[in-house]
Amino acid sequence: MRRLFHMSGKAWHHIAMHLSDSLIIKHGGDLPKMYEHVNQKLGAKGDITWENMDIEGCFPNMPKEPVPLGLRDQINALKRKGYEGVYVPKKDKTPCEFTTKKRKGITFMPFETLMEIMEFALHNTMIKDWNDNLWLQVQGIPMGDPHSPGITIGTCAWMEKEWLNTLEQKVRDNFVARRYMDDVIFFMAKNGEIDCDKLMNNFREECYWKPLSLTPAEQHVYLETELFKKDNTIVHSMKNNNKRDQEYKVWRYAHYYSATSYQYKRQLVKATLTKLHKLCNDDYLLYHSALDKIQEFILLRYPIPLISTLCSLMAVRTRNVTWFKIRETVHSKSH
Repeated sequence: MRRLFHMSGKAWHHIAMHLSDSLIIKHGGDLPKMYEHVNQKLGAKGDITWENMDIEGCFPNMPKEPVPLGLRDQINALKRKGYEGVYVPKKDKTPCEFTTKKRKGITFMPFETLMEIMEFALHNTMIKDWNDNLWLQVQGIPMGDPHSPGITIGTCAWMEKEWLNTLEQKVRDNFVARRYMDDVIFFMAKNGEIDCDKLMNNFREECYWKPLSLTPAEQHVYLETELFKKDNTIVHSMKNNNKRDQEYKVWRYAHYYSATSYQYKRQLVKATLTKLHKLCNDDYLLYHSALDKIQEFILLRYPIPLISTLCSLMAVRTRNVTWFKIRETVHSKSH
């Protein structure tokens, strides 16, 4: 049963990640492309504004009724494309496929079978408490179940699709909305063509089925990015709770003197700087974000020569001279 649920949950997540006409962000690394799309679509239309929200208690508050409705609708759409099910590989890190030429190490799961397994899990989740009492979960998505991520993403996507179908094209041309799990961001162009307040209220009240509700989140932080507006363009950098001039709040990395290899520590710094570069589209923000992040490594006793070498490597690979400026600043403050 555990293996069956694991395979079915993996298949449903694959289905959810391939839905059309939804607000889904597949991966945090897609955020720069999303911001670029917002700038291209809305920059010339009017003053860009945005709302950052969370779907409060998305897993425990998800009503059960729309789950089979939404997932059935999405499966029918995939059937119209000629797909009959999902091929689930035995290796967890290998992605699922709708079509495959593999003959070994992969299991085909028809859509109807996936629906039956999902509905059984939805209505038959049992939880044991500390006193060995069994409880039947009657509300929300099955907690701790492999199906939970996929059917949550997919059901919310169906609600979003139904809501989008109620809008005129003129309205859809003046906003961009995206969601990662339960984190939603909604960009609009204020230009007089649409009533932005009315649109925002309509989205809050009509998109997601009750008792799901949208609550305000920190407006200048979305997932792993901090975003700002500059000349009516969205600019962004890597989110960092630690600033050089403030008390440090979070420690993320192992100390340099910890019992891990030099290669691992070097790769950690390199991967962090690479990710930081991808999440920054403004040289000013890149400069300050990099110094904030590098300061974390310096306080953990990572050698200045190592950091400097990697800054030079980033400059060569990205062809951005800002990394040379970052390197020089790190050198000057270390002496």
